[in-house]
Amino acid sequence: MSEKQPWMLKKTHQRASDGRANNQPPEHSRFQPGRSGNPKGRPKGRLSPAALLMRILNEKVEIREGNRFRKMSKFEAMHHTLVHSALKGDAKAFTILRELVEQDPSTLLPPPVINFVFGTDRDPEELKEWEAWRAARGNTNPPDNDSSQ
Repeated sequence: MSEKQPWMLKKTHQRASDGRANNQPPEHSRFQPGRSGNPKGRPKGRLSPAALLMRILNEKVEIREGNRFRKMSKFEAMHHTLVHSALKGDAKAFTILRELVEQDPSTLLPPPVINFVFGTDRDPEELKEWEAWRAARGNTNPPDNDSSQ
């Protein structure tokens, strides 16, 4: 059994009659240059429910307050509606609002006010230099609102 069977013979790459190798598709059915073989591409992933909710709540809406319109996010508009409902006597809205405040009491605190007192811990000579510099350039403080009347 020294003779090799036909299936054992090594295949040689033969050219088809049109000059292409046997393992290549015909020219007309190949991908065109610059064209993808998957034109629609891989579908994008879905948003998580939390990401979808945040996207929706961050959309802007126009709210009428009296005779003027304000633009705000849907999230902010929900809170405005909740407060107004609670003020009108809606017990459920009041309970929800109270629970929100209990979760984060800092929401009711006004923003901190930072007072700068100039000169209390400064050297008197430094204050004199400052006053001389200010006098040389005129009053650098902004004018008061009531002085413009």
